[in-house]
Amino acid sequence: MEKVIDKAGEKYWSEVWKSLPLPAAINLDDKSIINHINLRYHDVFNSILKTIETKDKKIIEVGCGNSVWLPYFHSQFGMQTDGLDYSEFGCQQSRNILKRENNNGEIYQGDLFNPPAELIGKYDFVLSMGVIEHFSDTNAVVAALLKFIKPGGYIITSLPNHNGILGWIVKTFNRPLYNIHYIIDKVDIEKAYKSNNVNLSFSNYILCPSFFLNLDQFNGKLEFIAARKLAAKILALLSLTLIYIDKKLFRLPNNKTLSPAILSFGKHENKNPLNM
Repeated sequence: MEKVIDKAGEKYWSEVWKSLPLPAAINLDDKSIINHINLRYHDVFNSILKTIETKDKKIIEVGCGNSVWLPYFHSQFGMQTDGLDYSEFGCQQSRNILKRENNNGEIYQGDLFNPPAELIGKYDFVLSMGVIEHFSDTNAVVAALLKFIKPGGYIITSLPNHNGILGWIVKTFNRPLYNIHYIIDKVDIEKAYKSNNVNLSFSNYILCPSFFLNLDQFNGKLEFIAARKLAAKILALLSLTLIYIDKKLFRLPNNKTLSPAILSFGKHENKNPLNM
């Protein structure tokens, strides 16, 4: 198999996280406009997990650096939570988040394709929230994620939808950031699931239309940054307006053109996930 290319890399993520404060915990009691995206994620997670026994089940988030999702899955679904990331700084941030939330999960530093041996086949669920799209071989990434779960375990993946308006915005205003992503469609992730013997229970474009512009700088400074920041402010106002409509008036459509994310979920049917 050809070497899988990581377009982002550990250095990029460490630099991004060092520039950001520790993220706030997901608060489902916060009904504000700015928290609406987290609430919509919760709606989807609650829907796909409502018929599955989750209490005391083990979940690992791969690419967990600076993530608040592990405490969420612990508090909302009673799961035992661990995480894996290849960034030393990202791992420390995740440990700080778990400590803040009184969560005793373990955070491991390691590579997705060469993880600590004791993690293989240990978990009931594997989660990735924005990992797959940075690697050249979607099928290989899904296969690597599945190695963490027990026979009959579950996989949950979320990735940005750069096939629609959001992708055009990122490409136009932050081309270097766009270039560290492989453009993966819902069909692509579904094919990768099926190729790895995952029985899909859910796969769809999710979240209301929102077009927040990320001006993270990759390999050098962006030119005309004042104009880009102005565009980001305009897009933020538009996004908040759309979120208000979705929250207060009527649900906006989820589709390839408008939705900012794709979420997929399924059960691994391979009797021995170590034999890929």
